Amino acid sequence: MEEELRKHLNKVAAAEMYQGKNFVEKIKHFVSEVIIIVFAVMLSISLHSWSENRHHQNEVEEFLTDLKEDLKEERNSQVKHIANVSTATEMFVELLKIDQKLIDSIDKSGDDVVFVLNFLTHQFDSGNYEGFKSSGKIGFIKNREIKKLILRFYEQRVPLTIEVENRYNNQIRILNDYATTAKDKKEMFLTRRSKVMFDLARQAGLQCDTVYKENIALIDSIIKELKNQ
Repeated sequence: MEEELRKHLNKVAAAEMYQGKNFVEKIKHFVSEVIIIVFAVMLSISLHSWSENRHHQNEVEEFLTDLKEDLKEERNSQVKHIANVSTATEMFVELLKIDQKLIDSIDKSGDDVVFVLNFLTHQFDSGNYEGFKSSGKIGFIKNREIKKLILRFYEQRVPLTIEVENRYNNQIRILNDYATTAKDKKEMFLTRRSKVMFDLARQAGLQCDTVYKENIALIDSIIKELKNQ
C-alpha cells in the first residue's frame, strides 16, 4: 500500500509543478488527490479482504457439509460395533460360568463348546478433517462450539477409541493363541489362567461399549450444532 501511495503522490506532485495555480490552490488540489488515492487504496484492500474472507467461509461450509456426512456414517459404524462387542461380552460371561459339572455333561452328550473370537475391524474416515486441518483453515470456523466439538472428537475421541479397540483385539489375540494350545476343555475353560483371560476380554469389551456410546453422544451433539447454525 505504501509503495502505491508513494507513486501516486509523486505523480500528483509532479503535475502540480506545471499548473498555473497559486500556492493555496495547489495545496488544496494536492490534499484532495491524496484523500482520493488513500480512499481508493483502502477500498481496494477492504474489497480484497472481504472477497478472501467470503472464499474461506465457502470452504468452511463445504467442509462442514462433508464432515456431517462422515459423522453420520461413523455413527452407524459405531452402532454396529456396540452390537458386536455386546454379543462378545455376553459370550465371555457365559464362558466364565462353565464349571466341571457342565464339562462332564457336555462330554457325556458328545457335544462340544463352540465359541467365536472376532477382532474389531474399524477404520475411521478422517480424510476430510485431516485435509482441512493440514490446510490450516480450522481456525476459519466461526462457531466456537462446533469447532470445539469437532476438535474433541477427532483429536481426543478417535485416538482413545483406537486405543481401547487395540486393547480388546490384543485380548482376543491372546485367547486365540491359548485356544490353539489348550489340551482339553478343562485347560481351556477351568484353569485360573483361562478364567482371567476371559474376564479381561469381557472388561475390554465393556470398555469399548462405553467409548462407542460416548462417541455417539458427541457425534449427535456435533450434528445438532451443524443443523442449528
